[in-house]
Amino acid sequence: MGLNSAKFLIAGFLVAQWLSLSIAAGAELTVIRFRDNPHTDRSVVYVSDLIEIVSGNSLTLEKLLAAPLGPAPRPGGKQDWLAQDILEHLALRGIRTETISWTGATAIQLTHESVPQVRQPEIPRSQDIHPRRIEQATRILQQSLADFLTLQSGEKNDWRMNFRLPLQYVSALQSRSNIVSISGGEAPFIGTQDFVIKLQTSSLAQSQAFEFSLPVEVSLPPMIVAAVNPIRRDEVLKARLLKYIPLPESLSKDESSYFTQMDELIGKRLRQSLSTNQPIPRQHIGEPLVIQRQEMIEVESVAGQVTVRTQGKAMENGAVGDLISVELIPAREKIYATVVGPLRVRVLAVSSRTATENSSIRY
Repeated sequence: MGLNSAKFLIAGFLVAQWLSLSIAAGAELTVIRFRDNPHTDRSVVYVSDLIEIVSGNSLTLEKLLAAPLGPAPRPGGKQDWLAQDILEHLALRGIRTETISWTGATAIQLTHESVPQVRQPEIPRSQDIHPRRIEQATRILQQSLADFLTLQSGEKNDWRMNFRLPLQYVSALQSRSNIVSISGGEAPFIGTQDFVIKLQTSSLAQSQAFEFSLPVEVSLPPMIVAAVNPIRRDEVLKARLLKYIPLPESLSKDESSYFTQMDELIGKRLRQSLSTNQPIPRQHIGEPLVIQRQEMIEVESVAGQVTVRTQGKAMENGAVGDLISVELIPAREKIYATVVGPLRVRVLAVSSRTATENSSIRY
């Protein structure tokens, strides 16, 4: 080999070494450390149980956080770990330890925390449980589920829930404080939803944890029309007097007896006074009054093709179709007639006895 060739080889080697050192010096260090009070509840120790990344960015190291390191100590036991042990494990998995900087403690103890065994309580016979206890447990769980749905959806709705509570959890659900957590459900949280209920009961003897899945049929009540403020009898309804409210659960069996569209009520007459927020029953609604008490009205008497008209005085209010008492003028004779239009009634050919009976028919 000539002298010039040797010089080139030496120069190339020096350049390669310089480049290698430059790359290593320029590489970003990943700083790691032991976790504070590391613990596990599993049978295997994983890298993430012991260390955490303080700074830097190493995708390879982040993936290795889920890698197993070895068997965990027995429940309640402890296991010693050194920083050097971690670095050796990382090196065996292809991590260049020169790109890692260790900070903090170099030795720790890992604790295996014992977890209460989740077991299901015995299923009692239905005849051994008082119905009131079942009702109370159901009510407590319904309220807890409603609060959970309000939190998850961000909307405070009148959630309606239908489910069959397993009898073995009735005793634990006598107190809301025994509900540790609720999870599950899927937005918009309507229809069949699957929830996971976790319970914890404590006594002087022992503490027990239960977990069970509960399918629940969730719905929202229909909206019905109600009074914004008190409304007097015979008042003609306007939009500003009305509003929508959820159908109260106590009225759910009579849903068809109430109005779901405000347009059906505009211009109608209220036959009975209403209080604030009171739903409006259909039987309380009538046509607007076209005759007021003490008004002078036209009385028609129809016989075949002949119509005789005379004057009278209305003795009570009336809407089209109502049967009202009328005093004929000037005879001052009282009869009953059907309201057929504004300030106009038509005489019914009825006996005084029939008229008396009909007078009790009010709308």
